[in-house]
Amino acid sequence: MQLTARVAGQMSRAGLEAEDVVGVAVSGGSDSTALLMLLGQALPRMSLHVLHVDHRLREDSSHDAQRVRELCEHLALPCHVLQGRLSESKRMSPQERARELRYRLLDRAAAQLGCSAVATGHTADDQAETVLARLLRGCGTKGAAGIPRRRGLYVRPLLDCTRHELREWLSGRGVGWVDDPTNDVLRYERTWIRREVLPAMEARRPGAARALARHAGLAALDEDYIQSAAAAVYAGTARSPGGLLLSNDQLAGHPAVASRVVRMALTASGADAGGARVDEVLSLRDRRTGVVRAGAADVWRVGSGLAFVQAGAVSPVPAALPDNGQSDVPGWGLRVRVGRGPLPVEGWAWTCNLDDVRGGLTLRSRRPGERVPTRAGTRKVQDVLVDARIPRGLRDSAAVLAVGDSAVAVVGLTAPPQSGDVVVQANLLGSPLDAPAWLASPAPGP
Repeated sequence: MQLTARVAGQMSRAGLEAEDVVGVAVSGGSDSTALLMLLGQALPRMSLHVLHVDHRLREDSSHDAQRVRELCEHLALPCHVLQGRLSESKRMSPQERARELRYRLLDRAAAQLGCSAVATGHTADDQAETVLARLLRGCGTKGAAGIPRRRGLYVRPLLDCTRHELREWLSGRGVGWVDDPTNDVLRYERTWIRREVLPAMEARRPGAARALARHAGLAALDEDYIQSAAAAVYAGTARSPGGLLLSNDQLAGHPAVASRVVRMALTASGADAGGARVDEVLSLRDRRTGVVRAGAADVWRVGSGLAFVQAGAVSPVPAALPDNGQSDVPGWGLRVRVGRGPLPVEGWAWTCNLDDVRGGLTLRSRRPGERVPTRAGTRKVQDVLVDARIPRGLRDSAAVLAVGDSAVAVVGLTAPPQSGDVVVQANLLGSPLDAPAWLASPAPGP
């Protein structure tokens, strides 16, 4: 199939139509130059805007910009030269900082121009280089999937084309290109793979780059299936403003699914979601207690699963309960019924005499040093929570039932010392996280 037909097919599969406004990232190298010309021939009605990023990493970088301007004049296409300042991050290499700047500038330009997408000149060789680099770091299926054909704004219609065939196509039309001298610096891993590793592989196994690119496509299919399975599991996650809970059932599936569910939870919590951190969190499944510090969140082992509690999360606000009737208290994840006489046995119940609740019922967090009555006598709320193995980070989310200013029970964990004619009954509203996970335990407290 001709290159133009292949490019047109990839653009169509990416959901783009002939009349769309599309940015084309053109560095002046062979790949992006071929991309621009192929798009112009394959989709002549498409409105193309050429976007050239001058990273100013070389003194003569303006020559590349001039070369792109001349090409655009020849093709009668608008050219936008984008410039910005590299970040000062010491944790990133110059190449990584240049990439960050490039996409930041492309995002901004695309928004200003109303582009439906930005096409980049990534080829099968780039795909092979990416896969090899990631495999050397011990990646999984997601990393082996390499560069996606489309992600968000960006589309890569040349991933099935090799750099060699693109250069032959340009040479056959008398079109030149710019070679970036930084592509010859072997201290960069990417350059080493491009200049030494892949050529050696091609010499031994011709077609190695295409085979690696094909492997990336197969890995992408597998990853998409596993990710979909993980998303279906994660959809049932219990959430609250300060965190989320993955239940034991959600974590009991295939390790490939469970690891992705944990990564989703870490990401949603703003925490470190690297592979080592995911493994560390998964190791909590085999322990009765424990915590993993994950930056912006702590992950606690609780009886019903793993609780992801964001650092600095505030406890739910106090909630006044009615003297009679039913009240949903979403902040605490509870549905509470208050009434005279026996109520259907459901969830946790606390009973008292009518005179005992004249001061008004409230759900709130614990207070320092306060005690509650239990069948074994009064006990500190702190001791009740410790004995129930409530992780330190979750104790302020334990619902304390108070009459006026006095704590009378820890919901789900303590029972009253005597019976009475008023019943306060609480059961979970929706999910075990909204009321802390340990509330789901059927075992009564002291």
